[in-house]
Amino acid sequence: MSEVKLGPIMIVDDEAPMLKLLNAILSERFEIHAFSDPQEAFLNIDKIKPLVILSDFNMPKWNGLTLLKNIKEKYPKMNFIILTGHAEKKMAIEALRAGAFDLLEKPFEEEIVVLSIKRALRNQYMEHINERLISLNQNLCSTVSKLARNYEERFMLAENIIYNNPHIDQTDKDNYKAHSKVRKKGHVLEQLVSDTAKEISEIKEKEKLLVF
Repeated sequence: MSEVKLGPIMIVDDEAPMLKLLNAILSERFEIHAFSDPQEAFLNIDKIKPLVILSDFNMPKWNGLTLLKNIKEKYPKMNFIILTGHAEKKMAIEALRAGAFDLLEKPFEEEIVVLSIKRALRNQYMEHINERLISLNQNLCSTVSKLARNYEERFMLAENIIYNNPHIDQTDKDNYKAHSKVRKKGHVLEQLVSDTAKEISEIKEKEKLLVF
């Protein structure tokens, strides 16, 4: 069974040796898409749908900051990591203010780059979990409210039939009323909670692959 690769990850650097090095470091662990032209990388985001972008800072046409700003304008939650030389550090700090997830200084250690990408992926997964929890909670409340109204209408119909039946004594009628509501609503809530837990569990399975 082949090892699961995390990602996709987009790497952007105009220098071919650096792009080759990054690809060699990361390709065993991550699904990598490499670009030497930042504008071309930007045009391919919708196609690749990267979870993290790792970009050099000093590039012609668009530098890392320009690429970051264009990406954040269209994809505000994209995790973006900047690679920078010491001389560019003051300028690259502006990228952090513009929303970069991390700033790595060259020359870098391989594990530092891997760790930064794993942290960015975990951040992305947690963001997704939070969004799903909010959405599922809203759906849960809405569904329960609708079902409650629906069951109330059905129960009132059944209640009228039972209460008007002279062959059913009062105690049985009262027991029916008490247990019917609890049983029906409890089943619906149990199913909704089960579905929610299953989806969150699937997302967390991906997160377990991000062992530091």
